[in-house]
Amino acid sequence: MKKLLFSLIGIIPVAIGGYFLFQAFFGNSDVMMTYLEETNPLTDSYNALVDEEMVLVENGSEEELTVYTEDTLIPGLEEVLADTKAYGDKIEEEELKTVHDIDVQSIEKYIEAEYAWLEGDYETSDALFAQSEALIVQFEDELNSLASKWGVEIEWDAEE
Repeated sequence: MKKLLFSLIGIIPVAIGGYFLFQAFFGNSDVMMTYLEETNPLTDSYNALVDEEMVLVENGSEEELTVYTEDTLIPGLEEVLADTKAYGDKIEEEELKTVHDIDVQSIEKYIEAEYAWLEGDYETSDALFAQSEALIVQFEDELNSLASKWGVEIEWDAEE
């Protein structure tokens, strides 16, 4: 029995190591690294737009926020959304495409929330912002999980 136990213990590290070698061999690690590198500018653009919005929420007037939302934020978010969708169209790996689509949904909800806010429908706007945030959390969780499965560790920038 002891011999069998030691044999099984020896197989586990080999199986785990083999799994990660399999992932690397079939390019999933490279696919994830490419995805992270190529989508980073989209994330940066999204964050810059939303960060400026938060500055205006905290320090600006409602008029300044409205002008920014109409003239800069929504058009900028729609551009990020179009670019994010276009990027998703070229993803061949289904698991990654499924996760990427969650990000697309989160941006769509955020834009819907902004339009509702402009219309003065604050209840709908708040609900859509909450849905967008939940989708962002889901996207990050699922992307982390998939990256880990493919032998990649994501280091997220700390929020300021």
